[in-house]
Amino acid sequence: MQDPGAVIEVDETGEPITRVDLQLEREKIQLERERMALEREKLVTERERWKLEDGWRQASERVVKIRMGTVFLIGACCILLGYVMGGIWLASQQEHLREKREAVAAHRRQELVRALRADTNSASRAETLLQTLQGRDGSGGILLFLD
Repeated sequence: MQDPGAVIEVDETGEPITRVDLQLEREKIQLERERMALEREKLVTERERWKLEDGWRQASERVVKIRMGTVFLIGACCILLGYVMGGIWLASQQEHLREKREAVAAHRRQELVRALRADTNSASRAETLLQTLQGRDGSGGILLFLD
């Protein structure tokens, strides 16, 4: 067998190289190759992770946009529904108030007719009622003169 410490050749600097040195150099090269392969795998894994994160980010942005659009549409529908309900309520209130005004005017006319029919103090009572009718809503009302 050969001695592992025996000089095999001389390098460019003039230093002697032994089999052990060559074996160490081969192992260093092999370790460097393995390190580079691990680094490549690490880079590939990191690139895949970035792609996954980018996909999740895009999906998350889409979900946020869809949710914002949905909230906007629901809000707009609620506002429109509120306008419609408010309009219906306002119309019903106006109808109710109109009916009340008509009932009050009819009641006043009936009182005026009763006052005109009465024998005692009829003229003064009719005049007072006429003034109240003309003074409140300005329409004057309807006067019925009965014999």
